[in-house]
Amino acid sequence: MSDAASIGHNQPPTDQEVFIQRLEDTYPQLTDRYADLEAMRRKLPKEVKTQADVDAITAYSVECAKLDRETERTRVMVKEPYLERGKWIDGWFGDIRRLVQANADAATQRANAWLQAKRRAEEAERAAAAARAREEAAKAQREAQAAREAEIAAQRAREEAEEALRKGAPEPQGENIVAFVVADEEKRLRDAYEAEQHAKREAEEAAKAARIADFEAEQAQEHAEAPAPLARASTVGGSLKVKESWSPRIVSLAALRQSLGAAGPYFLERELGVMLDRAAKAPGPPIISGVEWIPQQSVKTTLSRARKGQENATE
Repeated sequence: MSDAASIGHNQPPTDQEVFIQRLEDTYPQLTDRYADLEAMRRKLPKEVKTQADVDAITAYSVECAKLDRETERTRVMVKEPYLERGKWIDGWFGDIRRLVQANADAATQRANAWLQAKRRAEEAERAAAAARAREEAAKAQREAQAAREAEIAAQRAREEAEEALRKGAPEPQGENIVAFVVADEEKRLRDAYEAEQHAKREAEEAAKAARIADFEAEQAQEHAEAPAPLARASTVGGSLKVKESWSPRIVSLAALRQSLGAAGPYFLERELGVMLDRAAKAPGPPIISGVEWIPQQSVKTTLSRARKGQENATE
């Protein structure tokens, strides 16, 4: 039943052609019976006019059904060994994959534990840095307040010196005494003014330092509260990355609907699930009433480009 090779065809037969030819040579009774049925079909009446015509078509259909059943039984018999061997093949290769994956998972867990410990240490260091920054900011605020109080005291001293100079000295006993008292009051006023200006500069510097310390404390706090970077380890052959994600679990459907406002009761549970899945993509677990977020971690191993090139060359 296979097509004859065309004239001038000099290509070697394909594996499929060889296999089909083998089937035809092994089960000629099927192809011969098919040829007999084709001859029988050509003799059938083109138009049914009598009971004899119906009987002929019925007999032909019966013979076709017999060949169909015999062909199916033969197909199952021929294919059975291949199916069994396919199971053997899948099992053999599958055993290797399972063993390799189990060993890789066990080794990865050890690396994962170290990476997680490293990430926790980094988070603790960021939290400690934020605490130190807050303490420095508080100290700068105290120093700025002290400088401001010193500025106010210097201003008050300068005002008192001006008031003393305005009122003048008590009745002097001679011109030399008057000149001495006036000069002394003027010196006190100059000293008070210089002290006031110095205190003012100190207060401005302290206020500036306090603002800078506050900004650095805010930055340190934001850095400490930001999601920790993914734990990652790299080698010459590739890299191992631990990714943390959050899986939502609804613990109170009523609370969740209430948190969505007036439209909450009209959301289907399927739509709520889609919304939560989108929210789970945000860094860190979002705060949503009625929802509990379960942390999940996945480990991804990636080969380096050089390693992939070597494997492709080997293949």
